[in-house]
Amino acid sequence: MFFTNIISNLTFARLIEQKVFKVTHRFEDLAKDEVAYFYFSNPSGSTVSAIITLIDVVTQGQGRIDISNDFTIDVAGTDVTALNLFLGSTHTSSVIVKHGGTYSNITNVLSYAAPGGTSVRAVGAANPMSEFILVPPGNKLLIQFTNTSETTTDCSIAIVWIEAT
Repeated sequence: MFFTNIISNLTFARLIEQKVFKVTHRFEDLAKDEVAYFYFSNPSGSTVSAIITLIDVVTQGQGRIDISNDFTIDVAGTDVTALNLFLGSTHTSSVIVKHGGTYSNITNVLSYAAPGGTSVRAVGAANPMSEFILVPPGNKLLIQFTNTSETTTDCSIAIVWIEAT
């Protein structure tokens, strides 16, 4: 309980300072073996470090979830706008988030399984990867969801982070 209060107070203190952000994207109708990509980057020259407090993958079917910090961007995806969780704030995030794109030379560092099923046995899953990951300027992450269901499925990926100077 003590540790939870410390984390909550840190997040709340940064929220009051307008430095807590969230992005989400829903990937619809992913075919069997199709991969959904979610790219998170703190660009070189940024004046902040991004402290990721939550990576959450929710899927209606089974699949594999992989996270990498070593990969090549072949084609950049589509920008995703971050929401400042201090609603009404005009302070914008320094990080770059994209969905889609193509990537190569991917070395996974974290791997998870998303249980699933089909028809009446479809359970889906929420897979909160509650990591504290510090992303200093010039670093990046790639979150991948691979649909291993026999049918198409939907999934969503969300990231919450604090920007610290």
